[in-house]
Amino acid sequence: MPINLPLNYKNILLICTTIFAGFILLNSFSINSNVHAQPNITKINIAMNSTKLAQSANDTTTRLKAVVNYVTKDTSLVNTKINGIMKVSSLNGTTIKTSSHADGFIANKSGTITFATSLPGKSIQSVKVDIGLTDLNKTTQLSNVVNATVNLDVTPISSKKASSSTSTSAPKPL
Repeated sequence: MPINLPLNYKNILLICTTIFAGFILLNSFSINSNVHAQPNITKINIAMNSTKLAQSANDTTTRLKAVVNYVTKDTSLVNTKINGIMKVSSLNGTTIKTSSHADGFIANKSGTITFATSLPGKSIQSVKVDIGLTDLNKTTQLSNVVNATVNLDVTPISSKKASSSTSTSAPKPL
């Protein structure tokens, strides 16, 4: 069933359809070209070395300690101060605490970094931990993120205090 429209409406409809089709075509090329153009932002590779979740021997907290190994791929970061973030979550994904080093630490070519924090209460049985290295201001991700599920260890951790900042706890910087 043909539609009888004045010539002006037909021209406007043809122009709109052409613009719409061109927009769709250009966006599809843009999407395909960006798939392979993602830069590699990992300047440092990290791997989980060890984790421990245990009740404190002398107070009412649960202590978490995680150690990661790292290798610096970007040599411009060697001997510069960087930082790292440890996010602790319940098994259902609810964030319990986020910790980082109070003053950062000096990156070497490779090494280990220890993250430690105290969690309130003694009823925690398991947590998820995600760790990544960042610039000193904690705004730019420098490494891959490693994660682990950590179950409560029956051996208590001594109540030796770690250095800390306002909302974080961390051991001595490297």
